[in-house]
Amino acid sequence: MIENTTLTDSAYDTIDVLNTKYKIGKSTRLHIKMTDACNGKCPFCVARLGKLRKENIIDHLEQKIKIAITKLNVKNVVLLGGEPTISKNLFPILHELKKYKQQLSEITIITNGVKLRDEDFVHKLANSCITAVNISIHHWNKRINSNLMKIDSLSKKELIKIKNMLHQQGKQLWLSVVLMKNYIDNTEKALKYIKHYATIVDQIRFFPISSTKEHETIPDVALFTKSHLMESSVLQSIIKDVIAEGTKIQLDPAKFNPQAYSSAMVYHQHVIFKSTEIHKDIDDEKNNLIYSIKLLPTGKLTNTYHDRGLDFFQIFNNVKQRRGYDEKRQK
Repeated sequence: MIENTTLTDSAYDTIDVLNTKYKIGKSTRLHIKMTDACNGKCPFCVARLGKLRKENIIDHLEQKIKIAITKLNVKNVVLLGGEPTISKNLFPILHELKKYKQQLSEITIITNGVKLRDEDFVHKLANSCITAVNISIHHWNKRINSNLMKIDSLSKKELIKIKNMLHQQGKQLWLSVVLMKNYIDNTEKALKYIKHYATIVDQIRFFPISSTKEHETIPDVALFTKSHLMESSVLQSIIKDVIAEGTKIQLDPAKFNPQAYSSAMVYHQHVIFKSTEIHKDIDDEKNNLIYSIKLLPTGKLTNTYHDRGLDFFQIFNNVKQRRGYDEKRQK
């Protein structure tokens, strides 16, 4: 069984899992990885070679969502892939999440936007429990972005149409952009991106590209991320200059760590920077840290993106843990 015990610090609770203590965030995030497949081929994404296969994510969905929200401190939910809009389980999952809408502060979906050309699909999303649709666009030039992602990316006119449909139901439209060499890699380009989109979307998020060398089964992705990593000094310069353009700052820039997994959120010309630690599955396991929960296409509710993680559904249903975890505990 898992039970809440004493607080470790202001950010974490302590839970006991199979007689081992773990630190779990008071406000954790549930990443629902809808599918391994994608209709795009971003060179920095490990899903670029993913194939559509049987998704067991829907099995015992009601119990898994309940465990995540009522037992594991989940306050925010992100639907991702691969490409989540091509999963047949998208709307059944949203239907289940709707039951917990009052307990959740955000329910967002990250997509390349291709499916959003379908007005009926956007209407259905807008009328679901989604709070925001987050579209990945990594360059303001449609041709450059389309060539990078290997899709026909959305135009400004299409984005405005989507935003208007979402706004009618009180939902937001966000953009995500990966900062990387040869694309958005300096202040001038970052500001040009902001000015190109800021008046037609509710929020823009910047994410510095991160190394994927741990994904050794996809060497071309590892090679691309390694060759397109941003220098720390360049990121610092971008942060400083973009902040100068903004009028609202929630976090002292001196505390912002550009080497960490980070995001810069732009509300029109209002810039808000946040900083979060880089989290690696192996380090999390070593330190018994749980900062987010994952529901994988295999159906596993776990603390990592790999099968070696805990299986909370089995634990809470008093089922013997996976052999790999048992063997790890015996060593």
